[in-house]
This record gives sequence, structure tokens and C-alpha cells, in this order.
Amino acid sequence: MGENVAQGISLGDTSRLTAEERWGVLWTSIMAYYSFDSILAILLSFVGMIALAVSSAVNKNQCESPLWIPALLAFLTRITDVCIGSCALCYSGPPTHEVFGKYVKRNFWLAVFQTLIGSVQLVMGVIVLIQDECPFINGILACIFGGLFICESGVEIIIWTVSYYLWKMAQDPENNPPEWVDDWIPDVFKHYLRNGSPLSKKTNRKPVAALEP
Repeated sequence: MGENVAQGISLGDTSRLTAEERWGVLWTSIMAYYSFDSILAILLSFVGMIALAVSSAVNKNQCESPLWIPALLAFLTRITDVCIGSCALCYSGPPTHEVFGKYVKRNFWLAVFQTLIGSVQLVMGVIVLIQDECPFINGILACIFGGLFICESGVEIIIWTVSYYLWKMAQDPENNPPEWVDDWIPDVFKHYLRNGSPLSKKTNRKPVAALEP
């Protein structure tokens, strides 16, 4: 059975890809990268949440400012983001042009929200340092993690802005990728583009008429 599957992938995916499938390589790569980047962001927000919570607990008699709450919000939104993105890749298969457009817009605004959370965290840290209500370490930690949250989400805003313009470019058939890129795409990736992952129930991908050659 394993040989039949391997032969099916090899023989079934050596044909030329459609324009949508070539763009799908880029869409899938961006989503995979972002899933990895989001995992790093989860670790960052988790460490920030724990550090600020411990610092606040140790100095609870000296500081009543809930500096850990923004980090908790960042952590929860990141968890949700990774779950949605990973499920999309594993269970829904490669994104079509329309689906990727929705994904870009959703993640752009999520990155903006993350930037706002980081800004709140940073401002809270600065206020604590200025008013001298809490130990110095509390304010410094809040400023550090707030700045890191802003940097992380700021990079994502740039990525999704560029992705949006690529998505708009893909609407014009004149911008379709050339056929020679097919030779550089592994057969396993072609199989995924056309059939989805082993966890996916989706076996037929609906093409975007505007992208068909």
C-alpha cells in the first residue's frame, strides 16, 4: 500500500501546476512561516506573563499595578492564532486565493491588536517607573516585554502588508509565476497542493477562475 501511495504521488504530481497552485506554494509557505513565528511569539508572551506575575506576587505589598495582564492577553491571542493557523494548514489543506486573502486581513488586524497590547504594556511600565509606585524591576520588565511585543507584531504587520500586495498581484493573470518554477517544487509539495495533508478531508481544490492560465 505504501508503494502505491508513493507511486501515486510521483506519477500524479509531475504534471504542470496551474497558476493558482503556483501561487498556492507561496501562500502555504507564508502560512507555515507565520505559524512558526507565532510559536516563538507564544513563548515570548508566556515568559513575559510569568516574569511579570512572579515579580508582582513577590512585591505585592509594594505594587498593586497589574502589569501581567497585557502579557496574559498577548499570550491568549497568540494561542488562538496558532490554533487557527495550524488547523487551517493541517485540516483545510493549502489555501486558495480567496481563503488566503481572508487570512491576510485577519492576521494583519491581529498584529495591530498585538501592537496595541505591547504599547499598553510599555506605557504601564513607564508610568510605574515615573511614579515610583512599584519596585524598579517591575517597571523595567514591563518596558522590556512591551518593547519586544511591539517589535514582534511590527514585523508581522510588515509581512502581512507585503503579503496583501502579493495577493493583489495574483489577481492579474499577467503576474502568474512562470512554468519553470514547477521543476523546483518537490513532488510531495505538489501532492499537498492538490490533495491536502493526510489529516485533510478536502480532496478537491476549487480553482480561482481569474488565475487559470
